[in-house]
This record gives sequence, structure tokens and C-alpha cells, in this order.
Amino acid sequence: PEMVSAENFSKGEIYPYRYIAKIPFKAEDPNLFIKPAGIYAVANFFDEWDNIPENGKISKAELERRGYRWSGNMFTNDIAFTLLLNDKKAYGYTFSIKIEQR
Repeated sequence: PEMVSAENFSKGEIYPYRYIAKIPFKAEDPNLFIKPAGIYAVANFFDEWDNIPENGKISKAELERRGYRWSGNMFTNDIAFTLLLNDKKAYGYTFSIKIEQR
């Protein structure tokens, strides 16, 4: 899984991203982030990797239409790798982003 900062994703940028993993202990490190508790919007996509920023913009617009706003970093997770699919342009991923009512 990866994490993209809220600041970068709101600008349509998916880089740089950081790999994430669960660890069984608390660690003090500026490069470690804790996924905060809260309500998350979760979406599954099958599309080209290059379309992730555009899909994020569409999702953000839909959330705003429903009275929510992003309030945190985006977390992604691969759900199907390109090599496993017949369509070489397809990429499966889930993204989740913390939201709040406006």
C-alpha cells in the first residue's frame, strides 16, 4: 500500500508517495505516519495508472456535491496488477481518503 499527501493529491499529483505498512509498535520518526481514525471515502477503480489524478478529481467533486470535503491523506492499495489482466492498460486499485462534512 502507498500514501499520497492530501496537499499533493488535491493538486492532482500522485508523486511522491510513501509505502505504508502496519507495525506492531509506536515509533517516533518524521517519515512515519499514523492513519487517523475517522470516516473514509473508499473507491475501487480499474483504469490506466495515469488516470489516477483525474479519477481523484472526479471523486473529490462528487464528495463535495454530497456535502463532504477531504481532510487527510490518500491511501492506495493495488487490487489487481496489470500483468494479471488481459487489458494491458487496466490497473486495479482501491483508494481511501479521510472525509468530513462541510
